[in-house]
Amino acid sequence: MTGPREVSPGVYCLELPLPWEIKTVNTYLAPLADGYLLVDSGAGTEACFDALRDSLLSVGVRLDELRGIFLTHFHPDHTGLAARIQSISGAKIWMHPAEAENLRAMSDPAKWLEAKETELTIAGVPAGIQRQMGTVFSALRLSYLEVHPTEAVRGGEIVRSLIGPLTVVWTPGHSRGHVCLHQKERRLFFSGDHILPGITPNIPWVDGHDTLGDYLDSLRHIETLPIDLVLPAHGLPFSGHREWIGETVRHHRDRCREIRELLTGQAQTAHEIACLVWKRETDPLHHFFAAMEAMAHLEHMYRLGEVSFHLNAGARKWEIA
Repeated sequence: MTGPREVSPGVYCLELPLPWEIKTVNTYLAPLADGYLLVDSGAGTEACFDALRDSLLSVGVRLDELRGIFLTHFHPDHTGLAARIQSISGAKIWMHPAEAENLRAMSDPAKWLEAKETELTIAGVPAGIQRQMGTVFSALRLSYLEVHPTEAVRGGEIVRSLIGPLTVVWTPGHSRGHVCLHQKERRLFFSGDHILPGITPNIPWVDGHDTLGDYLDSLRHIETLPIDLVLPAHGLPFSGHREWIGETVRHHRDRCREIRELLTGQAQTAHEIACLVWKRETDPLHHFFAAMEAMAHLEHMYRLGEVSFHLNAGARKWEIA
């Protein structure tokens, strides 16, 4: 981890520790007329809280001077400290309603785990692996801490700051209510997990939604924005967002082509496809991500008329349309 970095005059990147495979998350500090705005909060651990407090103090800011917390999405490395900071500072919390609903759904563990089991069954994940995943889910759910947003954002709203107006941009894909901030004059883009250097974010399947199609559409919108510096939630700030978008669109196009080839002559479940596409051995959690991303691609291809499915013991068996 490094200390706070000034990425634009008055704007700091604060790198915080995480207890998971991804070791750090970036939060960003920007000045407001009456205090400061924090973009994402970090995970709800003591180590993360201590690192945030110390990082803020190193640039002359106290926790109780935070007046706003903008949450890009509901994942625990982005929202974990939000309620604790709010209790200290009285800060407003901006969040998309879909993300607030995702967090509320986790307040009923039995119902949430049942929903996960349904997803896994549709993806064709065998019962034994489902049981392993259930144990992981039960532990992971404890990382999702309650948040009480005070400001709902859906895209187009303006957050007033001393670096100029920050426009909320709705960017569904990595999650249904993922939102970013764009500062047009400085050409800054606080991207959350929507755009990340060197990797593509996981695109999950959500029943009734074309999440991959939504993600590709939101990338096309971002491509039109004047951006010189992307400020991501993981990794270093970077430029060249249009090139990144072009490469990412090609990646997903190639993945769809790979899945079509795997389905030629043989119907398969998303679980089976994930095992073939992600050839390396994965732990239960990462296999869940892989199976859901395979489902997201299959859902997208289904809506394009490229594949179809039939049900087999509750699992979708996919084939070339």
